[in-house]
Amino acid sequence: MSEVNNLFQLVKPAQNLLLVLGDLTFTRDIDALSALLAYLKSENKSFELLTFSEFSHEIDDKLKSRNIVIKNEIKPTEYTVTIDYGSSGVEKVVYDTDKEAGKLVFKILPSKSGFSFDKIEFTEGGGKFDATILIGITNPKTLQPFYDENEYLFKENPFFSIATYEDIFSLFMDSEIEWQPQALDTLLQNYLNGVNLIEGQPDSQAIKNVMTLVDRGGSISDALKAKYYSHSPEYIDLVRQIFANVRISGYVIYSVLEKENLIGLDLDEISGYGRIPFNLASSYKLAFLFYELQDGIRVIVESNDPKSYSASTIAGVFSGSGDAGHSVCDLNDVKLEELNKRFWPILKDLYSIEVDVVADSKNVDNSARVLTKARRNSKNKGLKDSK
Repeated sequence: MSEVNNLFQLVKPAQNLLLVLGDLTFTRDIDALSALLAYLKSENKSFELLTFSEFSHEIDDKLKSRNIVIKNEIKPTEYTVTIDYGSSGVEKVVYDTDKEAGKLVFKILPSKSGFSFDKIEFTEGGGKFDATILIGITNPKTLQPFYDENEYLFKENPFFSIATYEDIFSLFMDSEIEWQPQALDTLLQNYLNGVNLIEGQPDSQAIKNVMTLVDRGGSISDALKAKYYSHSPEYIDLVRQIFANVRISGYVIYSVLEKENLIGLDLDEISGYGRIPFNLASSYKLAFLFYELQDGIRVIVESNDPKSYSASTIAGVFSGSGDAGHSVCDLNDVKLEELNKRFWPILKDLYSIEVDVVADSKNVDNSARVLTKARRNSKNKGLKDSK
């Protein structure tokens, strides 16, 4: 095999690259892939993306929104036979198929002046690539039968394997390559999408990576605007609903949104606005935002005292992710009316915090004190502010 150990040495001389992708599972994977594609475009490289995996509808939609086209097959290589008959002349060219021997036979009938094999040229075209990048695939032999049908990609041409999509960012951070300004801004924006710069407590390495990209010329202001201040107009209505449903109980402040409030909004947009809008007072140690989904609840957890109350520890109980200041988890197959039994007890077990809630219609987790004035309607009929 002709595997190389440096991505950028592979890319530099190549003109037409094939990127073979493994499973795309998270938006973060698309962020990393998008950064790599921005780099290849800035270097004027041609490329195609190929996968044999099936992606979720959510991932497919996100790929389309970023104009990333991934194919399930590549154009087969074309083999062209060119005959220079100017000096010798050719009366006719016919072919026959020898099925038993598995051969294709060409017959050239020359003119009276004769024929020379020196006048025949063989070339390859079509799906010919001169370098291959594997992402999420460490052993190309796992791609059989594609591997067997396109051996030149791995035996004749150089190829480079990237174990995970996140490793793309690491490769860029560790390199000293020159970036075109637009591609560098794309890299910084995509990397920042996975860093809780404002809403959480990112680790020192993440901060160092951001500053490295800024030192190289990336625009931090554009990256911050792209992440935190580029929402759709519908998002304003969402924030209004969030504030309208705010509840507090001791050191805990939270809001619950039913799925009817989320129609037309992307979950990444819901989760990616920075700090929870109402988490503005440090006197509340923990803030929660609950979104009702079709098959469960998404929870955003924020801690204003990460050393004492860790958001990642709370979310980790439900296999969530994030940092001590800001984390996200999904309560699969949990309904809003079950929060009292299936979520709030976690706070008591971890930090001896009891959330004082009362059952009331569908929003069963209304606390004893509400920040907004209650309105009488079908969902909060009879609800009164408590002192």
